[in-house]
Amino acid sequence: MTDGSPLARKQTMKVIVADDDPIIRSLIISKLLELRCRVTEAVDGADAWAALAKEKFDLAFIDLQMPNIDGLTLIQCIRGHPRTKHMPIIVLTSRKDSQAVSEAFEAGATSFLVKPLQWSTFSSHVEYLMRLNQEASDARSMMQQAVAVCQLRRALMSKAISASSEAAERI
Repeated sequence: MTDGSPLARKQTMKVIVADDDPIIRSLIISKLLELRCRVTEAVDGADAWAALAKEKFDLAFIDLQMPNIDGLTLIQCIRGHPRTKHMPIIVLTSRKDSQAVSEAFEAGATSFLVKPLQWSTFSSHVEYLMRLNQEASDARSMMQQAVAVCQLRRALMSKAISASSEAAERI
């Protein structure tokens, strides 16, 4: 892990892992704990949605095939909520077909991993995704600042024009 990585800068990244397979969930949690993440586990989509409603997470691992609320529906719920719409979502699935990939990305997934997971690249994958997310967050913040500056400039120009017009009328 490099000093500039999001995981190095942010000691306690909060991650939710939603998978109905306890073995996969346990393996992912173990790897995330090695990365100094704070992990919440969810046994299905409904459990994950309840946790997401209570607290803010930096990253979600979501299995596509879960009981109660399936992964695709959960992703759509996440993308539909203002607080979670930009959160990175890594889809986990044993499905390898192109339809599963397409459906996941159409629903709003950020990344896609096929089970069995390649543990040798897991940490790099998570770090890269979080770095991209941080850069996107920084860009959104800069855009909001730019919009605020433009609105202020517009308001000041409007006041100046209005004051100039009033002065011209008095002459």
